[in-house]
Amino acid sequence: KILYGTPRTPEIQRCIDNRGTSWKEAHLFPMKVPKGTPACNHLEQDKDAVLKAVRGGFSAAFDILAPTVGLELGLSGEEVAQLVIAEEDKTTIAFDQTFLQT
Repeated sequence: KILYGTPRTPEIQRCIDNRGTSWKEAHLFPMKVPKGTPACNHLEQDKDAVLKAVRGGFSAAFDILAPTVGLELGLSGEEVAQLVIAEEDKTTIAFDQTFLQT
C-alpha cells in the first residue's frame, strides 16, 4: 500500500497509527530536499563538495523524519549532520558514545 502522498483514508490512517505493531516489512518514505538546497554534480570528485552534499541530504532527511518518531534533540539537522558525518581527519562519533543513548 502507498501510505504517503495519497489521500488519508480511514484505512490508511489505521495502518499509520498501528505501524509500531503491525509493520513487519521495510517501506519507503518518498522525500526530497527543500528547494534551494545545493546539489552535487554526479561526477563531482572534490572531497569538500561531496561532504557538503552528503551532509545537506542527511540534514534534510533528519529534519523531515525526526519529528515523525518523536525525536527532539534541540539540534538542527545541520548540527546533527556535522556530528554524525565528520571530516576525514576527525574520528566519526560512534552512535553509542553520544548523548543520543536510549
